[in-house]
Amino acid sequence: MSQHQTLLQHLRNFVNSEFATQIANLERQWALPLGERVVRGFAIDGLNVESINKGTIRLSCQTNESRFREGDFLVLHRGNPVGIESAQVLLEYDDETLLEVTLQGGNPYFLQNEPDGWIAE
Repeated sequence: MSQHQTLLQHLRNFVNSEFATQIANLERQWALPLGERVVRGFAIDGLNVESINKGTIRLSCQTNESRFREGDFLVLHRGNPVGIESAQVLLEYDDETLLEVTLQGGNPYFLQNEPDGWIAE
């Protein structure tokens, strides 16, 4: 194996290891009760879909104590972050009780038909 191939293999192993670590951290976080995740700033609950326009989703909530920042990838769901109704989004705008996200994956059908009671993590 050439030096170049060895370096690429080490980089590939590093990336795969980091990915596995991040997944394990997310799973531990999602195992906590929702109330604890909200208090720690890991989640926002009680989100309502105000509008969906060309992949941009506008959400509102009563309170937002999250640690999220614009540019963060989030999962929107109604109780199961890996369930069929979940959607992967990118946080574009966070104004406390008003958020705008862009859809990155998932089906907006669920967001349109069940606009209330979403969780962002």
